[in-house]
Amino acid sequence: MVGNNCRVAATSSRHLVGNNRQLAATSSRHLVGNNRQLAAISSRHLVGNNRQLAVTSSRHLIGNNRQLAAPSIRHLVGNNCQLAASSNRRLVGNNCRVAATSSRHLVGNNCRVAATSSCHLLAATSSRHLVGNNRQLAATSSRHLVGNNCRVAATSSRHLVGNNCRVAATSSRHLVGNNRQVAATSSRHLVGNNRRVAAT
Repeated sequence: MVGNNCRVAATSSRHLVGNNRQLAATSSRHLVGNNRQLAAISSRHLVGNNRQLAVTSSRHLIGNNRQLAAPSIRHLVGNNCQLAASSNRRLVGNNCRVAATSSRHLVGNNCRVAATSSCHLLAATSSRHLVGNNRQLAATSSRHLVGNNCRVAATSSRHLVGNNCRVAATSSRHLVGNNRQVAATSSRHLVGNNRRVAAT
């Protein structure tokens, strides 16, 4: 779906294009628009802003200001997302708040994660492939982070890309960005300006 102010709660609405649409379906896929409200079980590939999802397995969502309270919401993209799910993966957006068990591949800015085993998140054991700014990571093996003002307190954070990143990991490698502070054991292949490396 492409448009604004869309409300989707339908079963199988796909590739819809328009504004101010109201869908009541279970598996609405490939939706594109803003201000959408979805209450479906498996809504996938949603694109838009200001969406509110209370579904079980909504995947590939893209938009801003989303509120998700589902167990397995994956591939979300947007800003100001609030997730309280078990396995939210591949989230992309700003100001995301994730309180899930295994949320992976989150991408965004100012994300706040309070999960048990959220991988690829902000406060997880093995957060990987994070992309965004102003992130705070307290994980064991955060890898492939991309963004600015990232704070990584992990064991093996690798492939970080961004500015003003602070890495307190054991083996952080391939960092790209400016104004980074690395307190790791074996940080290699750093690219950027104004970096501070305190490694062995």
